[in-house]
Amino acid sequence: ANSIEIAVETVRDYLLSFGWINASFLFLWNLIPESVLNTVPITLCSILLAAVVVPWIIFKIDDTFQWIADRLSPDDDKKEN
Repeated sequence: ANSIEIAVETVRDYLLSFGWINASFLFLWNLIPESVLNTVPITLCSILLAAVVVPWIIFKIDDTFQWIADRLSPDDDKKEN
């Protein structure tokens, strides 16, 4: 078993230790294929990257290019003369 499978089983065992989880939870848990449970961590990381990190990087790149454009543009004083 790889580390993701072990982590998924650890989470299941942790949830079962509370006692308020009944047989319906186990029934639903067993309906989900292991391949889906194994991809949950990478899916969550991808969602985080797509929703937060990528837009932040795009805004930083845009700010950088805006700074360069402002720096290279001719002064307003020279345009008036």
